[in-house]
Amino acid sequence: MGMPESSGDHSAESERICGALPASFPFVDAETAHLAYVVTWWRRYFKLVQGAKAAERPKAEIDGLAKLEARTRRATQKALKAHPLWPWLEQFPGVRGTYTAYIVQLIKDPRRFPGRRCEEGHYLPDIYVEGAPCPIELGAESDEVAERCGAPLHGRRGTGVRSLWHYLGLHVIDGRRARKRKGKAADWVTEAPGILLGPQGIADQIILRQVEPYRSRYDHEKERIAAERGVLEGDRAEVDVNHEIERSAGSARSPKCGGSEVETGIEIERRPGLRPVGTNKGGPGVEDIDEREGPIGLRPIQLHTIARTIALKAFVGDLLIAWKLLG
Repeated sequence: MGMPESSGDHSAESERICGALPASFPFVDAETAHLAYVVTWWRRYFKLVQGAKAAERPKAEIDGLAKLEARTRRATQKALKAHPLWPWLEQFPGVRGTYTAYIVQLIKDPRRFPGRRCEEGHYLPDIYVEGAPCPIELGAESDEVAERCGAPLHGRRGTGVRSLWHYLGLHVIDGRRARKRKGKAADWVTEAPGILLGPQGIADQIILRQVEPYRSRYDHEKERIAAERGVLEGDRAEVDVNHEIERSAGSARSPKCGGSEVETGIEIERRPGLRPVGTNKGGPGVEDIDEREGPIGLRPIQLHTIARTIALKAFVGDLLIAWKLLG
């Protein structure tokens, strides 16, 4: 089975996103670099298997790809167990597999969040001195000729949780969940929301596998929000789902990570006459309606969406803080 010669084998798009670094920029440690190396190949074979099934390729071909996918999945799980973050992850059966490994290697260096930001918009680990020149390489035509940004670096406040949420696409754009838009370069990892919130993703595993304390957080938020807002059936439910997530996720504390504070990380432009509604994919959409007064209830799917997002963001925030503490 072939493997890339460099652990920095990332797509061009992934290097344009907010907080991204050139592929040559070092990972925080050798374990994270190796994890990224094996994850790259697991994702490649995973997609090949899915594509072969969708195209109804011969069974022998699908089985061959599936064996390679299983082999790289085992290598990924082995690499994750050797990672410095494993002592923390080990206590969460159900969310310590390949999907979490993918998120860990995306972070690359936890000190990048919130890190230092130069005037050109590059984000670096906070190991660099504030005011020092940004070392990001730009306009390099070869390995021998490289210009450097040189713009001063500025420190950023906070735990970095909000910055990481944005980096992973767990933020809001114009009152809606972040989505890739045609003709516009995303400033976040466009594949991350699928890993986190997609079918059988990390959020679903938290709920299905009873991962504590995050499953209890999900149950608590569902109960609390239902009591505050009420639950409606059918098309009568009208609610700003993103606003509910913003209100509920703020100042959350998880006992599994020493009571680390989880910032909301959601900035919403409240626009009159707009409301999220259920789409055919079960997520919130936005359409024009007349303003209405009084309490607004939630449909069960909206209640579920809000609660699972809150629980997921608590897990992601705790992961970042734990990695910094263990590092």
